[in-house]
Amino acid sequence: MTKPWGNWLWLAPSLLLVQEVIAQAPTVSGKHFTVTCEGGDERMAKQALGVVEPVWSLVCAAFGIEKAKPKKKLSVVLYRDVDGYLKADQRLTGGMFGPNQAMSHWASKSAHVAMQPPSDDGLLAEHGLPLQTQVMLAWEACHIVRFELCPNFRGHPGWFHDGLAATTAQQALRQLHPKMGEQPFFTQRWWRVRRLVAAGDMPNVPALLADRTQDLDMRDRYAARIAFYEFVAATHPDKMLKMAKAVRATGAGSAYAGKVQRVADRLLGSLGDEFVADVNKRAIRWDERIRSLWLFGDEWRQRAFASNTATALAAKTVPGGAFHAKGTVFIHAGKTQQMNFLFAHSDAGFYSLALTAGTGWRLLDHRSKGNERRVVSRGNESSMKAGKDVPFEVKGEGRKLTIKLADHSWKVDLPRDLPEEMRWGVGAQAGPDGLHTGTFGIWRNVTVTGG
Repeated sequence: MTKPWGNWLWLAPSLLLVQEVIAQAPTVSGKHFTVTCEGGDERMAKQALGVVEPVWSLVCAAFGIEKAKPKKKLSVVLYRDVDGYLKADQRLTGGMFGPNQAMSHWASKSAHVAMQPPSDDGLLAEHGLPLQTQVMLAWEACHIVRFELCPNFRGHPGWFHDGLAATTAQQALRQLHPKMGEQPFFTQRWWRVRRLVAAGDMPNVPALLADRTQDLDMRDRYAARIAFYEFVAATHPDKMLKMAKAVRATGAGSAYAGKVQRVADRLLGSLGDEFVADVNKRAIRWDERIRSLWLFGDEWRQRAFASNTATALAAKTVPGGAFHAKGTVFIHAGKTQQMNFLFAHSDAGFYSLALTAGTGWRLLDHRSKGNERRVVSRGNESSMKAGKDVPFEVKGEGRKLTIKLADHSWKVDLPRDLPEEMRWGVGAQAGPDGLHTGTFGIWRNVTVTGG
């Protein structure tokens, strides 16, 4: 996330503040970057450095630049706690990017990222930096590389700099995690764009290239810009390279925007139909409503923010009015220890099987009307412990449901029939008021079939 800070009175204080943070916190350096972890330790800083180091070469390649190096190492600051990030954002930008929890600062050419979702020390020691944190580190590192490579960076089109950052972040993570499959963090933008297309609200390509997307809300605007960039980079890399070179080579000034837009219109303006066709044909496995779910083959890692329960729905429904789900669930020991298996999801509501380490399970009926929630049934299971894989199984038809956890099973009568088309999903529970972390768990070898 970037923001123009042309008031040069901010420059000296900004640089001094960044230098002060670096001097007081664990700091590590690589070939291109220096990473500081405020409130954290050297291990966290080294992990963050491993994420951002490849970003330099990826951005250079995107602009067609060879054998370049920064004049001095670029500064990235990771904040162990959100409060540390918020204070830095207030000092540097007057608080412009508090909700984003990530930003890149023009005057000091530094990147700042909060740990997201917030995680306790034990979880960080066992599983490393959250994947969402890794994405945002690479994302903001891309911006400051662009600042370094392009003296005219203040004038870059929004669709270009957002798309470049998002695409670079995805490339960097795939290099770091080669076994990583489709990721909802990256593919959710395609869901949003598909909905915009279906509703007739998607800006046409000339409007995108001119950054005329003000009528879209923030998330839809990001999705539209990034999806178009990603589409062009994947299907017409030659055109995108020419575009990037024009973005960088065109001299800054009042005529910059018009010159760059004319190049964009010439190279990319005719791709509208092809882009819409690409949007409509994409096969996406997950509709992630609330972050954060990450997929590594048959292992699905899900981590909630403290204030929002993570929720992801499978795109493919199960037909037949009956279903059979099974797998294992691992719940990290913490102050919040509840994972949720969701089923019979519709506009009217859904059921959720809450699996809680230390107790057992509860079956809840969520009704959209009136935002009602009630417990249908519950059961205790001594084998349901944190830090271990626990087998679970759910089988239903009509109003009859069988729940199996470890070696015990229960019969439950549902308040209404299961639908003919079963939509299901997985969730990780938010923390209660006063906590700064939510649940982290791992779903393994989950299968859901029709009855």
